[in-house]
Amino acid sequence: MARERTTDEIKEDLLEYIVALINEWTTFPNRTIEERLTGLAYSILSTLDGESLSFPKFIVAPDPNREDKQYHINRNKDYYPENFDSNVKCDISGSLHENLHSKKRRVNNAKNDS
Repeated sequence: MARERTTDEIKEDLLEYIVALINEWTTFPNRTIEERLTGLAYSILSTLDGESLSFPKFIVAPDPNREDKQYHINRNKDYYPENFDSNVKCDISGSLHENLHSKKRRVNNAKNDS
């Protein structure tokens, strides 16, 4: 029976996809480092924009600390919009960068074992 995907499932799938992109972009030896990094960044941003067949478009919005606005106002600096009361379902942000390396190890170890 069909069901809504969980936050953890989506996070795991996205990280696995990003690891696959990393592995793919390392296979272009005739490209400069800058070209490969730009290609990787473009691929990730395209995924977030909904251009991947594997994922829907993702909501990417600033979520500043509650004190940031006043801090910036006090310094006469522009500040990011607040999204504290947004009703976003399945927010996968916050630990993606922390989980990337362990996911990369698991994916690459599984690839090497097969």
